[in-house]
Amino acid sequence: MKQSPTLVLTAAVLSLAALGCRPDLTVNVDARSAYQDEEDVRGTVFANVENVGSAAAAGTASAGASGYMVDLVLSTDGTVPVAFATVPSPYVFQDDMLLVGGRISNTVDLAAGASHNYDGHGGKLPPGTPTGSYLCAVVDPNNVIAESDETNNTSCVQFKVVP
Repeated sequence: MKQSPTLVLTAAVLSLAALGCRPDLTVNVDARSAYQDEEDVRGTVFANVENVGSAAAAGTASAGASGYMVDLVLSTDGTVPVAFATVPSPYVFQDDMLLVGGRISNTVDLAAGASHNYDGHGGKLPPGTPTGSYLCAVVDPNNVIAESDETNNTSCVQFKVVP
């Protein structure tokens, strides 16, 4: 009986984890320093995810819900929880909210030492976004990847809102 690639990858990851080898996902976010009120940020926000650990990290393209995702979050202080963020209804600024279109749910597997740049995600800034806000990226917000370091999964950049 032939095993699926996902099953083989999952078994390999579990075997390495038993030996103390684990992935460690980090993220760096880059964006412009200023946006206009309610501007569409797609194409100007880049999230680079790197696996600095010693084992592979599964992405959703191969592992489905067992793979990591990335959330783009708006914050007033640059401190965001490592948890799924939500888009408020109505769509107005709230601290630690998910940017509409800001869940990167189609992610690639990352071998130890590998990285991948995600761009073209996000949408319009919500009304009421204060100047001096932060655009943050959170890797593995659903905490499905057992990492060697769970404290380095966020990155933020501050931006201004101009009329």
